[in-house]
Amino acid sequence: MTGIGLELVGGLSPKALSQMHKAEGLAVEVKFSSVAFAQLLAKISYGSAVAMLGLDSMEEVFVLPSILAQRDDIGTWVGCPPGAFDEEPGQIRDLHEVRILQNQSRTLMAVVRLFRGVQYQVIIGRTRTKLGRDMSGARCKA
Repeated sequence: MTGIGLELVGGLSPKALSQMHKAEGLAVEVKFSSVAFAQLLAKISYGSAVAMLGLDSMEEVFVLPSILAQRDDIGTWVGCPPGAFDEEPGQIRDLHEVRILQNQSRTLMAVVRLFRGVQYQVIIGRTRTKLGRDMSGARCKA
């Protein structure tokens, strides 16, 4: 991951808050680890896949060394797809959602959305066999 964006939701605007307190300006200090956040998304994805398919279903877990901080390549496996910011919040029904998908080469991918926010993609790993069912509809939701 290479960056982060912040968005003010609700409350007074920074300009109104500055005027109210007769301040010359506002500053925000944010301590955020994009690597830790990406590791969290990978853990959620891997855990969801294991819950749906079982631990023995995996031939290779690409994200595991990154989750365990054995390799520094989490950005290879976690990211945002094109259009991740396009969906209107009113169209999202569940608070959280994890969808597990499998392609023709048996690679599992998760689509993760937390708090009806941005959609993330995580490439989890490869299953031992091609799943006998369409995983596009398999989802954990809250």
